[in-house]
Amino acid sequence: AALFSTGTSYGLVVDVGRAEARCAIHFDGQYVPQSFQAVPCGYENVVQLFQSYTTIPQLKNSFSDALDIVSTISAKRILASTSPLTASDEEGVSSPVLAACALPSSGEILQVNVNDVQDAWSESLDVNSDTSIPYMILTSLLQCPIDLRKIIAQNLLLVGGGGCILPGLQERILSELQHGVRTIGTFRRLHALEMKFCKVPFSPDLIPWIGLSIMATLDLADEKWIYRETWLDE
Repeated sequence: AALFSTGTSYGLVVDVGRAEARCAIHFDGQYVPQSFQAVPCGYENVVQLFQSYTTIPQLKNSFSDALDIVSTISAKRILASTSPLTASDEEGVSSPVLAACALPSSGEILQVNVNDVQDAWSESLDVNSDTSIPYMILTSLLQCPIDLRKIIAQNLLLVGGGGCILPGLQERILSELQHGVRTIGTFRRLHALEMKFCKVPFSPDLIPWIGLSIMATLDLADEKWIYRETWLDE
């Protein structure tokens, strides 16, 4: 149903939720069962990893505060980079990049090590990890019929709360997808595909509801809906 919000009925839907990320391909409104993939890479996992890396007690002890800090730093600078960020003083000595962030619960200003956020992202977004979101997407595309891969790859759709809480997610995923098809043997057969996310004027957590609302207004009852009575009978 989410795809109806894009004005199409085909694409690969990537749902990044609290506990896990899932994806599946749909074409002409039909689900392609073999394309379904899931990995334990929800935004909760990213925040918990950040809490294990940071040395700031307030963030270790409060998930909501840590979540806000991860979202804030991700929006500013983290997702486009795959290398540790450092700053050099006048003598050329490198040190971690610190970001001044206000603690949501108290307003206290904290100096947060940006690399702690980057490290928390690594497993979830590193295409070389078979439990990452980009690896999941490429695996799903391999399960897509060859004659449909081109149009499916050009119609990726990010939905779910993770897309709101972790700004820049689409850009970083695309970067990893492009890296994966160039360097990982399993995925090199996908190197000719142009992959891109749909541009929709809705927040990722609202897209499924908007798509379903559009779908409900169309005369698709006989084709797309399963009524409770039919489900129970069959």
